[in-house]
Amino acid sequence: MKNLLEQAIQNLEYAQPNQKTITLGFDGCSDSICRAVRKKDRETVEFFETMAEFGDYLSSKSGVSCSIELDESIRKPGGNCAIFANAVSECGVNTSVIGLFGKNQINEVFDGMREKCELYSYGNNAIAMSLEFKDGKVMLSPNVKMEHDAWAQIVACIGEEKLETVFADADMLALVNWSELEYASCLWEKLYAYLAQTPDKSKEIFVDLADCSRRSKADIREMLGILEQLATVRTVVLSLNENEAMEVGKMLFSEEISDYRQLCGRLGNEIAVAGIVLHSCKDCHSCIGHKIYSLPTQFNEAPKLLTGAGDNFNAGYALGRLCGAPSDVCNVYGNAMSSYYIMHGESPNIMQLKEHITQWYNSLE
Repeated sequence: MKNLLEQAIQNLEYAQPNQKTITLGFDGCSDSICRAVRKKDRETVEFFETMAEFGDYLSSKSGVSCSIELDESIRKPGGNCAIFANAVSECGVNTSVIGLFGKNQINEVFDGMREKCELYSYGNNAIAMSLEFKDGKVMLSPNVKMEHDAWAQIVACIGEEKLETVFADADMLALVNWSELEYASCLWEKLYAYLAQTPDKSKEIFVDLADCSRRSKADIREMLGILEQLATVRTVVLSLNENEAMEVGKMLFSEEISDYRQLCGRLGNEIAVAGIVLHSCKDCHSCIGHKIYSLPTQFNEAPKLLTGAGDNFNAGYALGRLCGAPSDVCNVYGNAMSSYYIMHGESPNIMQLKEHITQWYNSLE
């Protein structure tokens, strides 16, 4: 373990993220981070501490209804695109983001991103609410629909003359939040048709589905088929948290696989992409070239911010891929980026990431 962390630290010494480019798409929303108030008086506020406690309270009100006060702690750029983009751009990667940031002009909540990223907006942003507890979060997310052809709107907002730079020339494309964009599969098919004109397996596509439990098996199967198409023209890595991996596993396998390492390997053998990453709050596993790499996380029992932790894991893992790090080192960067974010409530830059991994190294016997 210490040898692996030492290698991760050394790799950051020579990493040149400012020589790499990434394009992310295609969601966008404003995040309201809240805690649910259990009771309060003039001087003190008591919050629901756990999801079970909150769930039990809701169940007790069945048939009589209730009102719950929410204490908003943060209003910030949200959606997988924005959080992922903020994290990789903070580490110096040249970042373009195509998303829902405002119809006629970019919403002011995204102003901070414009200093680090090239933003292209093809529609209005949604509003999402996150209820945070010590043991997890509940995302109350909109289902994003599009009245017109999303691909045509994306082409229009980027401009035909920039399409090659933004899509074909990017070292990595990150396709995120398939679950909440009803038109995502159609959009990915259009992207495949465009990329098939210039196939290049030296360039990568990094994919995150978001919570797909609401999507049908037919939808998931269709989406996986599109990913396998994309894998013929780019190197594709699919990242899943434990819930997403279980949902995909239920569709593909007759039996439920609760061991995450085993599940990661089975998914890696079943889905025709270059790699599968499975990350949870306790560990992460990656199956790259049918070889499995596993690593425990730095679990934090008193998180400062949970919403976006998975996106920061993905950003760290993608950073490793962009910088040519070995697969087990990519696991380190994913875990370290996520744990730093949970601890500090913001994403680290390269020096902070290196220091955080150094502290992790020094904490081991």
